[in-house]
Amino acid sequence: MRLVDMGAGVIVVIGGGDHLTFEKIGVPIINLNLKTEDILKALYKSKKYLKTVVLIKDNNKTNYDYKMLKELLDIDIVEDFFDLESEVENSLLKYLDRKNEVVIVGESKVCDLAEKYGIDNKLSR
Repeated sequence: MRLVDMGAGVIVVIGGGDHLTFEKIGVPIINLNLKTEDILKALYKSKKYLKTVVLIKDNNKTNYDYKMLKELLDIDIVEDFFDLESEVENSLLKYLDRKNEVVIVGESKVCDLAEKYGIDNKLSR
């Protein structure tokens, strides 16, 4: 892993790091979970784009009432789920042809990919 090669002694992962283990990479892994507050902040910051918010999230980790947040923040939220890390890019690519109409909200891997494809994004952390 590149981070270990660069000298990382511990890796802190916010979502999406379940596949990482000490045995696999040789350094301790600390998995942090997203809090509702983190997602709320990201959604609020996304509102300034005046676009549809596409929330791409791990189906196995998050379970929030986005209908309530949608009404509270008065924004259009589309939820998109992935079950495996390998599915993240496919979830994102569905919105590539509408990249001027959406802002992606998700964890770091999702936002890194959105940036790669030139899609506005907000990290939910």
